[in-house]
Amino acid sequence: MPIGAFTESLDLPLVLVNVFFLFFLCLVYYLRQEDKREGYPLVSDRTERSDGRVDVVGFPPLPSPKTFILPHGEGTTQAPHPEEIEEVPSAFAGNRSGLPVNREAAALGTRLGPGSWTVRRDLPELTHNATPVFRPLRFATAFDVMKGEPDPRGYTVLGMDRRIAGTVTDIWVDESEHMAKFLEVELASDVFGLRSEDARPEREMETVGVVVTDEIIETPRGTVERIEVDEIVAPAEISDDEYGAGDWERSPAPRGSILLPMDFAAVSKLHGTVSCGAITADQFAGVPGRKFDTVITSLEENQLRGYYGGGYLWADPKRAEPVL
Repeated sequence: MPIGAFTESLDLPLVLVNVFFLFFLCLVYYLRQEDKREGYPLVSDRTERSDGRVDVVGFPPLPSPKTFILPHGEGTTQAPHPEEIEEVPSAFAGNRSGLPVNREAAALGTRLGPGSWTVRRDLPELTHNATPVFRPLRFATAFDVMKGEPDPRGYTVLGMDRRIAGTVTDIWVDESEHMAKFLEVELASDVFGLRSEDARPEREMETVGVVVTDEIIETPRGTVERIEVDEIVAPAEISDDEYGAGDWERSPAPRGSILLPMDFAAVSKLHGTVSCGAITADQFAGVPGRKFDTVITSLEENQLRGYYGGGYLWADPKRAEPVL
Protein backbone atom coordinates (compact mmCIF):
# COMPACT_ATOMS: atom_id res chain seq x y z
CA MET A 1 0.00 0.00 0.00
CA PRO A 2 1.48 3.38 -0.96
CA ILE A 3 2.39 5.72 1.89
CA GLY A 4 -0.56 8.01 2.69
CA ALA A 5 -3.12 5.94 0.81
CA PHE A 6 -5.21 5.47 3.96
CA THR A 7 -5.51 9.17 4.73
CA GLU A 8 -5.47 10.71 1.29
CA SER A 9 -9.30 10.67 1.14
CA LEU A 10 -9.85 11.34 4.87
CA ASP A 11 -11.20 14.79 5.77
CA LEU A 12 -9.50 15.43 9.12
CA PRO A 13 -11.45 18.61 10.01
CA LEU A 14 -14.72 16.76 9.40
CA VAL A 15 -13.57 13.92 11.66
CA LEU A 16 -12.68 16.40 14.42
CA VAL A 17 -16.05 18.11 14.12
CA ASN A 18 -17.86 14.79 14.40
CA VAL A 19 -15.75 13.76 17.40
CA PHE A 20 -16.46 17.08 19.10
CA PHE A 21 -20.19 16.76 18.36
CA LEU A 22 -20.27 13.25 19.79
CA PHE A 23 -18.33 14.35 22.89
CA PHE A 24 -20.63 17.34 23.40
CA LEU A 25 -23.72 15.16 22.99
CA CYS A 26 -22.44 12.73 25.63
CA LEU A 27 -21.60 15.65 27.93
CA VAL A 28 -25.11 17.10 27.65
CA TYR A 29 -26.62 13.67 28.33
CA TYR A 30 -24.39 13.22 31.41
CA LEU A 31 -25.12 16.68 32.84
CA ARG A 32 -28.86 16.39 32.18
CA GLN A 33 -28.93 13.06 33.97
CA GLU A 34 -26.87 14.34 36.91
CA ASP A 35 -29.25 17.25 37.55
CA LYS A 36 -32.05 14.72 38.15
CA ARG A 37 -30.52 13.47 41.38
CA GLU A 38 -32.94 15.65 43.37
CA GLY A 39 -36.55 16.60 42.72
CA TYR A 40 -37.43 13.70 40.41
CA PRO A 41 -39.80 12.07 39.60
CA LEU A 42 -41.82 15.27 39.31
CA VAL A 43 -45.04 15.67 41.28
CA SER A 44 -47.72 15.72 38.60
CA ASP A 45 -51.46 15.29 38.25
CA ARG A 46 -50.67 12.54 35.73
CA THR A 47 -49.11 10.54 38.56
CA GLU A 48 -52.18 11.12 40.73
CA ARG A 49 -54.65 10.16 37.99
CA SER A 50 -52.74 6.93 37.28
CA ASP A 51 -52.54 5.95 40.96
CA GLY A 52 -48.77 6.26 40.90
CA ARG A 53 -48.17 4.16 37.79
CA VAL A 54 -46.84 7.09 35.71
CA ASP A 55 -43.56 8.65 36.82
CA VAL A 56 -42.79 12.01 35.25
CA VAL A 57 -39.03 11.80 34.69
CA GLY A 58 -38.52 12.57 31.02
CA PHE A 59 -35.36 11.87 29.05
CA PRO A 60 -32.76 10.84 30.09
CA PRO A 61 -33.82 8.50 32.92
CA LEU A 62 -32.78 8.86 36.56
CA PRO A 63 -29.12 8.08 37.25
CA SER A 64 -27.99 5.26 39.52
CA PRO A 65 -27.74 6.19 43.23
CA LYS A 66 -24.43 7.75 44.21
CA THR A 67 -23.07 8.13 47.74
CA PHE A 68 -21.90 11.61 48.80
CA ILE A 69 -19.73 12.30 51.86
CA LEU A 70 -21.12 15.20 53.88
CA PRO A 71 -18.73 17.78 55.35
CA HIS A 72 -17.88 18.24 59.03
CA GLY A 73 -18.30 14.57 59.85
CA GLU A 74 -22.05 14.55 59.25
CA GLY A 75 -21.99 11.13 57.57
CA THR A 76 -23.10 10.25 54.06
CA THR A 77 -26.19 10.56 51.90
CA GLN A 78 -27.38 9.00 48.68
CA ALA A 79 -28.95 10.62 45.64
CA PRO A 80 -31.35 10.00 44.16
CA HIS A 81 -33.30 8.55 47.06
CA PRO A 82 -37.01 8.19 47.88
CA GLU A 83 -38.48 11.53 48.95
CA GLU A 84 -41.73 12.29 50.71
CA ILE A 85 -44.16 14.39 48.71
CA GLU A 86 -44.58 17.81 50.31
CA GLU A 87 -48.17 18.76 50.95
CA VAL A 88 -48.76 22.26 49.54
CA PRO A 89 -52.16 23.92 50.09
CA SER A 90 -54.32 23.84 46.97
CA ALA A 91 -55.89 27.12 45.98
CA PHE A 92 -56.50 26.61 42.28
CA ALA A 93 -59.86 27.48 40.75
CA GLY A 94 -60.37 23.90 39.58
CA ASN A 95 -58.98 20.38 39.62
CA ARG A 96 -56.48 20.60 36.78
CA SER A 97 -53.19 22.39 36.23
CA GLY A 98 -52.93 25.71 34.43
CA LEU A 99 -55.89 27.30 36.19
CA PRO A 100 -55.57 30.59 38.12
CA VAL A 101 -55.24 30.73 41.89
CA ASN A 102 -58.14 31.92 44.02
CA ARG A 103 -56.85 35.01 45.80
CA GLU A 104 -59.20 34.39 48.73
CA ALA A 105 -57.63 30.95 49.32
CA ALA A 106 -54.05 32.24 49.16
CA ALA A 107 -52.29 34.21 51.85
CA LEU A 108 -48.86 34.99 53.19
CA GLY A 109 -46.98 31.88 54.20
CA THR A 110 -49.08 29.47 52.10
CA ARG A 111 -46.18 28.57 49.76
CA LEU A 112 -48.04 29.68 46.64
CA GLY A 113 -46.77 31.81 43.78
CA PRO A 114 -43.84 34.07 44.76
CA GLY A 115 -44.14 32.77 48.31
CA SER A 116 -43.15 29.22 47.42
CA TRP A 117 -40.19 27.57 49.12
CA THR A 118 -38.74 24.10 49.42
CA VAL A 119 -37.89 22.09 52.50
CA ARG A 120 -34.19 22.16 53.40
CA ARG A 121 -32.33 20.83 56.42
CA ASP A 122 -33.34 22.42 59.70
CA LEU A 123 -29.65 23.02 60.45
CA PRO A 124 -27.49 26.10 59.92
CA GLU A 125 -25.35 26.33 56.82
CA LEU A 126 -21.69 26.06 57.79
CA THR A 127 -18.42 27.50 56.53
CA HIS A 128 -15.28 25.44 55.89
CA ASN A 129 -14.37 26.02 59.55
CA ALA A 130 -17.67 24.48 60.74
CA THR A 131 -19.04 27.83 61.93
CA PRO A 132 -22.42 29.26 60.89
CA VAL A 133 -22.34 31.19 57.62
CA PHE A 134 -24.81 33.85 58.77
CA ARG A 135 -23.92 35.64 62.01
CA PRO A 136 -24.92 38.95 63.65
CA LEU A 137 -22.21 41.57 63.99
CA ARG A 138 -22.33 41.25 67.77
CA PHE A 139 -20.65 37.86 67.29
CA ALA A 140 -18.94 38.31 63.92
CA THR A 141 -16.49 40.81 65.39
CA ALA A 142 -14.14 40.58 62.39
CA PHE A 143 -16.73 42.43 60.27
CA ASP A 144 -18.08 45.96 60.38
CA VAL A 145 -19.89 48.49 58.19
CA MET A 146 -17.62 50.02 55.56
CA LYS A 147 -16.60 53.60 56.24
CA GLY A 148 -18.90 56.01 54.41
CA GLU A 149 -21.71 53.46 54.05
CA PRO A 150 -24.94 53.91 56.05
CA ASP A 151 -25.12 51.90 59.26
CA PRO A 152 -28.80 50.90 59.58
CA ARG A 153 -28.56 49.94 63.25
CA GLY A 154 -31.04 52.13 65.08
CA TYR A 155 -32.99 52.98 61.90
CA THR A 156 -36.79 52.77 61.87
CA VAL A 157 -38.29 49.95 59.78
CA LEU A 158 -41.31 50.89 57.67
CA GLY A 159 -43.77 48.59 55.93
CA MET A 160 -45.22 49.12 52.47
CA ASP A 161 -47.96 51.22 54.10
CA ARG A 162 -45.26 53.55 55.52
CA ARG A 163 -46.19 52.64 59.09
CA ILE A 164 -43.56 51.79 61.70
CA ALA A 165 -42.90 48.06 62.08
CA GLY A 166 -39.86 48.13 64.36
CA THR A 167 -36.25 49.17 64.81
CA VAL A 168 -33.05 47.66 63.40
CA THR A 169 -30.93 46.27 66.23
CA ASP A 170 -28.17 44.40 64.36
CA ILE A 171 -26.80 43.36 60.97
CA TRP A 172 -26.28 39.73 59.99
CA VAL A 173 -23.37 39.08 57.65
CA ASP A 174 -22.41 36.22 55.35
CA GLU A 175 -18.97 35.21 56.60
CA SER A 176 -18.24 33.34 53.35
CA GLU A 177 -19.15 36.11 50.90
CA HIS A 178 -18.37 39.08 53.22
CA MET A 179 -21.65 40.89 52.71
CA ALA A 180 -24.72 41.87 54.71
CA LYS A 181 -27.56 39.35 54.41
CA PHE A 182 -30.19 40.21 57.03
CA LEU A 183 -31.24 43.03 59.31
CA GLU A 184 -32.33 42.03 62.79
CA VAL A 185 -35.48 43.96 63.72
CA GLU A 186 -37.05 44.50 67.12
CA LEU A 187 -40.79 44.72 66.50
CA ALA A 188 -42.72 47.78 67.64
CA SER A 189 -44.98 47.20 70.62
CA ASP A 190 -48.23 47.39 68.65
CA VAL A 191 -46.90 44.97 66.00
CA PHE A 192 -45.52 42.62 68.65
CA GLY A 193 -49.00 42.49 70.21
CA LEU A 194 -50.28 40.93 66.96
CA ARG A 195 -47.59 38.24 66.89
CA SER A 196 -48.92 34.73 67.45
CA GLU A 197 -47.29 32.14 69.68
CA ASP A 198 -46.48 29.86 66.76
CA ALA A 199 -44.55 32.51 64.83
CA ARG A 200 -41.38 31.17 66.40
CA PRO A 201 -40.84 27.39 66.63
CA GLU A 202 -41.09 26.32 70.25
CA ARG A 203 -38.57 23.91 71.71
CA GLU A 204 -39.65 20.72 73.47
CA MET A 205 -39.70 21.11 77.26
CA GLU A 206 -38.12 18.70 79.71
CA THR A 207 -38.06 18.39 83.49
CA VAL A 208 -34.86 19.81 84.97
CA GLY A 209 -35.79 19.77 88.66
CA VAL A 210 -38.41 18.85 91.22
CA VAL A 211 -39.59 20.78 94.29
CA VAL A 212 -41.12 18.63 97.03
CA THR A 213 -43.16 20.33 99.77
CA ASP A 214 -43.99 18.29 102.89
CA GLU A 215 -46.69 19.98 104.97
CA ILE A 216 -48.37 18.76 108.18
CA ILE A 217 -51.88 20.09 108.81
CA GLU A 218 -53.70 19.79 112.12
CA THR A 219 -57.44 19.11 111.77
CA PRO A 220 -60.16 18.35 114.35
CA ARG A 221 -60.02 14.72 113.25
CA GLY A 222 -56.27 14.39 113.50
CA THR A 223 -53.01 15.21 111.77
CA VAL A 224 -52.85 15.17 107.95
CA GLU A 225 -49.59 15.08 106.05
CA ARG A 226 -49.71 16.63 102.58
CA ILE A 227 -46.89 16.23 100.07
CA GLU A 228 -46.82 18.36 96.91
CA VAL A 229 -44.46 17.78 93.99
CA ASP A 230 -43.84 20.61 91.53
CA GLU A 231 -41.79 20.09 88.38
CA ILE A 232 -39.38 22.68 87.02
CA VAL A 233 -39.31 22.58 83.22
CA ALA A 234 -36.97 24.17 80.67
CA PRO A 235 -36.29 23.83 76.94
CA ALA A 236 -34.86 20.41 76.18
CA GLU A 237 -31.12 20.22 75.62
CA ILE A 238 -30.14 20.24 71.96
CA SER A 239 -28.32 17.18 70.72
CA ASP A 240 -25.48 17.31 68.21
CA ASP A 241 -27.57 15.25 65.78
CA GLU A 242 -30.32 17.85 65.92
CA TYR A 243 -28.11 20.91 65.73
CA GLY A 244 -25.32 19.62 63.53
CA ALA A 245 -21.59 20.09 63.82
CA GLY A 246 -19.91 22.98 65.56
CA ASP A 247 -20.12 24.62 68.95
CA TRP A 248 -21.86 28.01 69.33
CA GLU A 249 -24.50 29.85 71.29
CA ARG A 250 -27.77 27.96 71.63
CA SER A 251 -29.93 30.50 73.42
CA PRO A 252 -33.50 30.81 72.11
CA ALA A 253 -34.46 33.82 70.02
CA PRO A 254 -36.87 36.33 71.62
CA ARG A 255 -40.35 36.40 70.07
CA GLY A 256 -40.07 40.11 69.30
CA SER A 257 -36.93 39.70 67.17
CA ILE A 258 -37.28 38.91 63.46
CA LEU A 259 -34.99 39.06 60.41
CA LEU A 260 -35.43 41.16 57.29
CA PRO A 261 -33.43 39.99 54.23
CA MET A 262 -31.41 42.75 52.59
CA ASP A 263 -33.04 41.81 49.26
CA PHE A 264 -36.34 43.25 50.59
CA ALA A 265 -34.88 46.30 52.36
CA ALA A 266 -34.23 49.83 51.08
CA VAL A 267 -31.92 51.75 53.43
CA SER A 268 -32.24 55.55 53.51
CA LYS A 269 -29.39 57.33 55.28
CA LEU A 270 -31.10 60.69 54.75
CA HIS A 271 -34.29 59.73 56.60
CA GLY A 272 -32.79 57.10 58.92
CA THR A 273 -35.27 54.48 57.77
CA VAL A 274 -35.35 51.01 56.25
CA SER A 275 -38.33 50.51 53.95
CA CYS A 276 -39.77 47.11 53.05
CA GLY A 277 -42.06 47.17 50.03
CA ALA A 278 -43.10 43.53 50.39
CA ILE A 279 -45.44 43.57 53.40
CA THR A 280 -47.32 45.99 55.62
CA ALA A 281 -46.24 46.93 59.13
CA ASP A 282 -48.88 44.71 60.75
CA GLN A 283 -47.82 41.77 58.58
CA PHE A 284 -44.37 41.89 60.20
CA ALA A 285 -46.11 40.18 63.13
CA GLY A 286 -46.41 37.02 61.03
CA VAL A 287 -42.80 36.86 59.84
CA PRO A 288 -41.48 33.33 60.54
CA GLY A 289 -39.08 33.35 63.45
CA ARG A 290 -36.01 31.34 64.30
CA LYS A 291 -35.40 28.93 67.14
CA PHE A 292 -32.05 30.36 68.18
CA ASP A 293 -30.81 33.85 68.79
CA THR A 294 -27.56 33.98 66.82
CA VAL A 295 -28.03 31.46 63.97
CA ILE A 296 -30.64 30.72 61.33
CA THR A 297 -31.16 27.30 59.78
CA SER A 298 -31.52 26.65 56.05
CA LEU A 299 -35.18 25.73 56.50
CA GLU A 300 -35.89 28.91 58.47
CA GLU A 301 -34.14 30.99 55.79
CA ASN A 302 -36.36 29.52 53.05
CA GLN A 303 -39.51 30.10 55.09
CA LEU A 304 -38.41 33.66 55.80
CA ARG A 305 -37.73 34.54 52.17
CA GLY A 306 -40.94 32.82 51.06
CA TYR A 307 -42.98 34.98 53.44
CA TYR A 308 -41.52 38.26 52.18
CA GLY A 309 -41.61 37.08 48.55
CA GLY A 310 -45.27 36.16 48.83
CA GLY A 311 -45.99 39.66 50.03
CA TYR A 312 -45.42 41.04 46.54
CA LEU A 313 -48.59 39.24 45.47
CA TRP A 314 -50.62 38.48 48.61
CA ALA A 315 -49.88 41.39 50.98
CA ASP A 316 -52.50 43.64 49.39
CA PRO A 317 -55.62 42.48 47.48
CA LYS A 318 -54.85 45.05 44.78
CA ARG A 319 -51.58 43.28 43.98
CA ALA A 320 -53.40 40.10 42.96
CA GLU A 321 -55.45 41.92 40.31
CA PRO A 322 -54.38 42.96 36.79
CA VAL A 323 -52.88 46.42 36.36
CA LEU A 324 -54.87 47.21 33.21
